[in-house]
Amino acid sequence: MAERAGVSKATVSNVLTGKRPVSTATRRRVNRAISELDYQPNGAAQALRSKRSHTVALIVSDLTNPFFTGVAAGLQETVMTDGYLTFVAGSDSERGRELALLTEFTRRGVDAVVISAFALRSEEFERLHVANIPVIGIGHQLSGAGIDIVSGDDHRMAVDAVQYLFERGHRHIATIAGPAASDVAQQRLAGFHAACRRLGLPTSDEVVVEGDWTRDSGRAATSRLLALPERPSAVYVANDLMAIGAIDATRAAGLRIPDDFAIIGNDDIEVASLVSPQLTTIRIPYRELGRVAGRLLLNRLGAGRLGARQTVLIEHSLVVRDTA
Repeated sequence: MAERAGVSKATVSNVLTGKRPVSTATRRRVNRAISELDYQPNGAAQALRSKRSHTVALIVSDLTNPFFTGVAAGLQETVMTDGYLTFVAGSDSERGRELALLTEFTRRGVDAVVISAFALRSEEFERLHVANIPVIGIGHQLSGAGIDIVSGDDHRMAVDAVQYLFERGHRHIATIAGPAASDVAQQRLAGFHAACRRLGLPTSDEVVVEGDWTRDSGRAATSRLLALPERPSAVYVANDLMAIGAIDATRAAGLRIPDDFAIIGNDDIEVASLVSPQLTTIRIPYRELGRVAGRLLLNRLGAGRLGARQTVLIEHSLVVRDTA
C-alpha cells in the first residue's frame, strides 16, 4: 500500500490508526491505494488501536424533507473518500429526541457530529468539545467554541425574496415562517421584516403565519391568509415544501397564480421545478452544504485537535419560474 500510494509505511499506518495527523491529500492517496488493493482491515481491531470508529453522525430534524436528504448525500460522498461511514437520524424537531440521539451517538463513539436540527443549543455540545469531538452545525447558529458553522445567509435570502416581489409591483406581502424554535426560520423572518421596513411596506401580525416546514402547514397557513379581509397579493414562504402547500391552497380557492396571488419559496428542492405551476424560489445548494461540512470535518479530524471556530457562508440565488 505504501508503494502504491508513494508514501512511507509509517504514513499508511497513521492513516489506518489515526495516531498522527495526515494531510487530506495524502490521506486520500492512501485510501485510494487501499481500495485498489482491496485491503480489508479488521474494523473492530482498528478502532481499538486508533481510538477512532471512522463513523460520523448527522442529526436532522426531518428525514422526509428533501433539503436534509440532499445535505446527507453531500456529507456522505465527501467523508466516504476518507473511509468514514455516516449515520443519519431524524429528530422530528423534538428537543428530547435530539438530546437522546446526541447522547447515543456519543456513547457509540462517533468521531464527529454534524447537526442540522433546531432544538439544541451550543452548551449541550460542551461535552463533545471536551472530548475533542468536532461538531459542525449546518444552518444552525451555534455559538460555542470549536463549533464550525456551514450555512446560507438566511436573512439575506428573505430580503432578496421580498425585494423581488416588490419589483414585481407587490405592496401587500405576507410571509409563512418556519417554527419559532428554528434559527433558520427566525433569520428568514427577520429578513422579511427588515426588507419590508426598508421598502416602506406595511406589516402586521395577521400577515405573518407560522408553519412547521411541511406541505400541510403551508396549505393551512395560506388558507388563513387568503381569508383575510384585505388579502395579500404575494407571500414569501420560508421553505419550498410549505410553498408547495401554498400552491395547493391557492388553486383550491380558485385563484390564479401569480396573477391573483404570487408565491416565492426558499431552498429550491428538486420538486420545486416539478410542481405546476413551477415554483419561483431562492436556491441554496443544500448538497454543497453537506460537502463543505464534510471537508471541514475531515480537516478537523486530520488535525487531531479543535481550533478556532470557522463559519462558511454558501451563496444563494434567485430562481424565477412561474409562481411569482
